[in-house]
Amino acid sequence: MAVEGRIERVVARGVRRGPYRKRSVPEKRLIVEQCLAPGVSVAATALAHGINANLVRKWICKYRAGEYGKPDRGVTLLPVTVREAAPAATAMPSTPPKSYIDIEMPAGRVRVYGRVDVEALRMVLASLR
Repeated sequence: MAVEGRIERVVARGVRRGPYRKRSVPEKRLIVEQCLAPGVSVAATALAHGINANLVRKWICKYRAGEYGKPDRGVTLLPVTVREAAPAATAMPSTPPKSYIDIEMPAGRVRVYGRVDVEALRMVLASLR
């Protein structure tokens, strides 16, 4: 995403540092929002814009404090209402659910179906150690 904006070159007299750029607030906000996207590196984004990463981190703090306008949270909570479940109209004959225990270990995989006897399972796990 390209950043468009006015860049001013300011030269401070009597100071040993070279000229620096003064970024506009919308440009700072745009760079910070790029950095806050999931999976984006602040350092890589700063480098792409020719900015020191520490300066961008300061901008992020100011952005979160609201100095660059209201930050876009991106998350809106919706109201939720909880109702009691309606009683079932007819009782259906149910079959017992198929259940199993699946254990993956470096030595192999153990899958136990149906009702599990605790002692039998303990012996199987002990033998896999």
